[in-house]
Amino acid sequence: MMLIPMIIIVKKDDSFINFLPTSASMNGTPQHMAWMISNRLQHPRLNLCKLALWLLSTTIGTFILCGKASLSTQFPYLKFSNISPKKREEIVKSWATSCFKLLRFSILP
Repeated sequence: MMLIPMIIIVKKDDSFINFLPTSASMNGTPQHMAWMISNRLQHPRLNLCKLALWLLSTTIGTFILCGKASLSTQFPYLKFSNISPKKREEIVKSWATSCFKLLRFSILP
């Protein structure tokens, strides 16, 4: 069986020519999607995640959530952002087996 190439003939149309260079960002689509995600999409555990992030921003909260793994020999002694990324990943993974039920809920799907 022999395939015959199809030739599509497009009439010269100004609306088609004007459509080609347009983009979704010209219409405000990214801003609209960001608004929809931030205002309409509410996950049941969103408040737990906010609480965990707020606690990590404080010294005592970092110690409560991370334990002695967050201690360092340099000043400031307790700061989550000063922990190496690999150690941070291990800390977050350890939350899955935490004895704090709310901490497990904030990390597990």
